[in-house]
Amino acid sequence: MKDFECTRLRARLGGDVLRFAGASAIGELVVVHAEQEPRPEIYRALELGLDRLEDAPEELVPAACLSGLWQIVALGPLARAQVRDLGAGHLSASLSHTRQHLGLVSDFVTFHIAHRPLKSLRFLADMLPAGEEV
Repeated sequence: MKDFECTRLRARLGGDVLRFAGASAIGELVVVHAEQEPRPEIYRALELGLDRLEDAPEELVPAACLSGLWQIVALGPLARAQVRDLGAGHLSASLSHTRQHLGLVSDFVTFHIAHRPLKSLRFLADMLPAGEEV
């Protein structure tokens, strides 16, 4: 990002607090996601996310925020591949961050399906081997 050059001002992002918050979240995600080597796909996702956020009608601003974030997250190679494999039914002994994957499933189920945390998922988390990462 040290060689960053602004080619489009996107002034509308600063005129609405929700757009500004979305742009801030997208920008922060890029900063923590970026590595030392060039990642033009992340920069392109940032540009597209900010453009979409600026151009979205007011009622679609929340969707534009989420879309921008998910497009950048979709570039995280290991976690994204693991979620895709798990969703397709592929089992791998090299699965990492089991507790975090379980937490993601739990959050999704809580908010989109059951509308409450499932006690069995908490029990499952408690039964994971002690050596599992936190």
